[in-house]
Order: sequence, then C-alpha cells, then structure tokens
Amino acid sequence: MATNHARQNECELEIACDRYGIITALRAKIVVDVGAYARGTGGTAPARCAQFLPGPYRIANFACEVNAYFSNKTPCGTYRGPRRVEANFFRERIIDMAAADLSIDPAEMRRRNFVSPREMPYDIGRLVTYEPPAQYDSGDYAALFETALQKFGWDERKIRQGRQADGWYHGVGLSCFVESSAGGAKEQARIRLASDGSLDVFVGSTNTGQGHETVFSQVCADTLGLPIDQIRVTCASTDELEEGFGSWHSRSAVMAGNAVRLVSQSFLERLRGLAVEYLGRPNAQIVWSHGEFQQVDADGKVTIKTLASIAADRGETIDVTDTFVNTERKPFSYGTNAAHVAVDPRTGQVKLLDFLAIEDIGTIINPMIAHGQAEGAIVQGLGGAFLEHLVYDDAGQLLTASFADYLMPTAADFPNIRGMFVNLAPAPGNPLGAKGAGEGGLVAVAAAVGNAVSAALGAWNVQVRHLPMSPPRVWQMIKDAERRAG
Repeated sequence: MATNHARQNECELEIACDRYGIITALRAKIVVDVGAYARGTGGTAPARCAQFLPGPYRIANFACEVNAYFSNKTPCGTYRGPRRVEANFFRERIIDMAAADLSIDPAEMRRRNFVSPREMPYDIGRLVTYEPPAQYDSGDYAALFETALQKFGWDERKIRQGRQADGWYHGVGLSCFVESSAGGAKEQARIRLASDGSLDVFVGSTNTGQGHETVFSQVCADTLGLPIDQIRVTCASTDELEEGFGSWHSRSAVMAGNAVRLVSQSFLERLRGLAVEYLGRPNAQIVWSHGEFQQVDADGKVTIKTLASIAADRGETIDVTDTFVNTERKPFSYGTNAAHVAVDPRTGQVKLLDFLAIEDIGTIINPMIAHGQAEGAIVQGLGGAFLEHLVYDDAGQLLTASFADYLMPTAADFPNIRGMFVNLAPAPGNPLGAKGAGEGGLVAVAAAVGNAVSAALGAWNVQVRHLPMSPPRVWQMIKDAERRAG
C-alpha cells in the first residue's frame, strides 16, 4: 500500500509506414501519474518510457512528449523494468495493428525494420534529458528473432490464428525489445587472503536472491584458477568496502562481476611479489597455475596456502581493493517473446498455452541462475499482464489492498513457459562481455500476450489497449465490439 507503485502509464501513439511496412516515423504523447509526490526515482519512469519506445527498430523520425502529473495516490517509482513494460506494450501493439492494415505478416513486418549488425553501434540519441546520448552497443536482432520463431513454431501456429477449437479462440503474438543495463559509473571489490589459503571476496552489490555469491565466486575462481569452494563472497558490506552502489538497472554481473575480475588480477600481482621473494630468484620467470606459482626453467614452486602461511607468520595481510570503472558504452541486451493463447469469449478467460522468451545477454556466467532469472521474470510479467491491478476509487482510496483483491501469480497459473538465453553478441564495453539479465525477461511479456489475445479475437475486431487482461475486461471488450458492430 505504501511502497513504489508503477505501470500507470498512458500513451497516444502514432505510427507512419510505407506500403511495404517500413516504419518511417513514430510519434507519442506519454502521460504518467507519479502519485502524491516525486520519490527519488519518480522521474526515472516517465523518461524511460520515451527512451525505449523505438525499441530494436530503425525508425528515422521519432518524437515523444512526456507529461508527469501529481495525484493523491501512492507515489510511483522504479519497479523491475521501469516503463520498459509500457513502452514495449505500446509499440508492439501498434506494429501489429499496422501490419494488419497493410496485410503483412507481423513477423515479416518486424524483419523489415530491425537495426542490422552492420549498423552497430547504433546511435539512439539523447532520449533521457539527464543522460548523454546513448547507443545500442551490439547485437543481431534478426538472427535471434529467427531462432525464436523456429523454436516457437511460428509458421505452424499462425495457421490457427483466430480459429475456434472447442469453444476457445486461438491466437499467437510476438514482441521484440532492447533492454539497457549496468547503470552507474563504477563498482568496487576487495579480496583478502586468509591464513589457510582461502579467499574472502567483498563486493558492493546487494544480493536479493539473484545468486551473487555463486556468480562472483565463479568469476574469481575462473580468473585465479582456484576451486570455487576456496572462495567466500560477502555482498554489500559497508564495513569491508569504502563504497558500493548496490543492485539496480541489472548491473551486478557487469559492474560487480568485472570489479571481481579486476581485483582478482590485482590480487594475483600482489601475491606474485611474495612468491618471487620466497623462491629467491627475482629475475626468474614464474607463472601462476592451479593455485601455485611455478618457475619456468626450474623446479621451484610455491602454493597459495604456503604464501598465506608465510604472510600470517610475518603479521602481513594480503588485502587488495580495486574498482571497475565503466567508461565504455552501457550494454544493451535484446530479445523476442512469443505467446500462444486461447480465449473463451463467453467468460473472457484467457489460457496461456505456450510462452517463449529468448534474450541475448552476452557472456552467460551461470546458465542455471540465468534460467531462474528468466522464469521468474516471465511469471512476473504474466502477473502484470493478466492479474495484478492497483484499483482506486474516485476518492483516491486503494481498493485492492489485500491479496484477496490484488492477485499474484502462482505456479499453477502459468505452467507452460520457456525462458532461454543466448550469447550471439558479447558486450564490447566490458572484459567479461556480460549484459544484464535481471529485467529483460519481463519487459516484453505483456506485449506478446496482448498481441496474441488481439489475434485470437480478430473476428470481433478487438484490440487490446489496456492492462491487465482480466476476464471481466476481456469479456467487456468483446461485448463493446459486438455493440459497435450492431
């Protein structure tokens, strides 16, 4: 009732296309209710909606007017994928409408407008007033799109578009997106060698269930060639780090991950000096391998455990801190979602028969954790598309103030979902080549299911323009369409 509210966003959107479906212009007027006052991130959401409206498409002419209004509602703020959800919903819905007007397959309409790999980095201009001009850093949007169509079975499923089976009308829909990540200019990490040869790693990113300890242990272990069980990770320790900037804007793998990689390299160089002293041959070449330094032209070697013991006996601490500063372009992930739904026009109920989301996040550090991020994001997006709704009365009183009224998705609601990540285009702006993976799985879900529901109800000429697509709202759209038809 009191934390950040989000998603209350309206848009008047116009699209201009030539007869072949090439998008020549997009013009928008965005209206956002920011609530009773502007929270620290209250201005972020309206601006981001404008930034992400063009999406992964080559649109030569784009104009957007953003209007933020105060009301007596709970203030809005940044909630996973702030205003990306709305921007993708608006754009992908109007692309489907334009494709129908031009009698072009919606998949083909998108193919004709993607930014191509040879155009990367692609300049999108200064679409956020408080940030410098931005660029899509890398990607092959068309290749990932084709992969998604093939895995979803688009060509086979689209034959059922709008057809009835056992009283249910079937529809399939697509959506495409780009998603930025790695906000902030820097992140810090620290490594301290324990007397038993194990390592304590401290990072500034906050762990809220994303598996940071595992991911950062992997980065450190891979960089140093050590067993992962020899590394302990502590997140967001204000006692152990001078500064840290937390987890937001899908930044942890990129910013904190590269900070851990950098400090691991610095730690190795700090350890090398102690190894040279121990081996007693300052001019001999030594190499690090599997937790020990070895002399190239002799049998001398020393393990990290021995070096830790020597340092402890001297009262010396091997303790290194380093900071990763991102001076390059922010990484942009991108992806395609596809949905297959069935709608009962008698009740407005929508069944999700299949949902596929594929996203290119560059280097995938831990596939299992990434897969969990994808599934969680998809379900969260489906909850917003079908169930979750902040309803106020005319006096500004919140009516959906309990979980009896505000519906949350459960495991039984959406059993048929698939989330996948690929690495077609590693991020060129950071050594790990990673892109954010926390929010992209959510941001185009509503767009895909909105297109699918509209396609299923094509016989009524229903166009989904509002969320959530609850049964009463879908039923009412059908009845309004029947009334308009006479």
